[in-house]
Amino acid sequence: MVRAVRLGNVVIGAGEMKIIVPITPTDQEEAISQAAIASESGADIVEWRVDYLHDVSIEAVCHIAAILTTRVKQPILATFRTSAEGGRAIGDDDYVRLLSTLISTGSIDAIDVEFFRGTDTFTPAKPITEILEFARERGIPTVASYHDFSTAPPRAESLARLGAMADAGADIAKFACMPQNALDVAELFVTSAEAAERLAPPLIMLAMGSIGAVSRAAGHIFGSAATFAMVGEATAPGQMPISELRPVVAALEHWSEPAGHKKPRTSA
Repeated sequence: MVRAVRLGNVVIGAGEMKIIVPITPTDQEEAISQAAIASESGADIVEWRVDYLHDVSIEAVCHIAAILTTRVKQPILATFRTSAEGGRAIGDDDYVRLLSTLISTGSIDAIDVEFFRGTDTFTPAKPITEILEFARERGIPTVASYHDFSTAPPRAESLARLGAMADAGADIAKFACMPQNALDVAELFVTSAEAAERLAPPLIMLAMGSIGAVSRAAGHIFGSAATFAMVGEATAPGQMPISELRPVVAALEHWSEPAGHKKPRTSA
């Protein structure tokens, strides 16, 4: 059974699929303006992409974190996406130090951790396990993430990665891949459904690119507990505006309720 996770006043893994919107400020001025837009967007959670900041010194990041916590209505998921997964280069020591500092600030509600950073196996490297433990001790939920921008891994590999995240105690497991065709998208849905049956952490399962857009809207049918949309700049291929995604998600949520709760259908 999926173990629901609370981020502030939002619960992932129970109820409807939650919508997360990223903000990508490069400085204080943009942090203030983007926070205002995200707060009024109708999103359930705001992801702060820390790697977009011009200055990622500890002092500068803590300053922006303090600003956002007073201006964003929704829970804040802090993410530093590294170059290996579509973001910005950062050394191991600096990555650990930055994430640990964010966890300690009290200004964020969850932290993204690139689970397979620094390893070629399904076993996380020691710095990653240290971050997960540090967050656990301080009561900050972790999103263990994996992004493949080149292909869609085989189902067995994908399930192994998700299983490793669960075994390590991650609160939420995020898996995103780049499908090459419709069969890859279908395979992601099967993987998601199987993982949702086997694993306790709520899942965020995404197929990127235009062909994978359906996964952002219909993922909950196959066990995905949250999805991503945009309010400004897209941070991954295939993200769509929340104003377009929200009504589609709501319609699918309604019509995919258990039998007996749907309106009667008279034709296919």
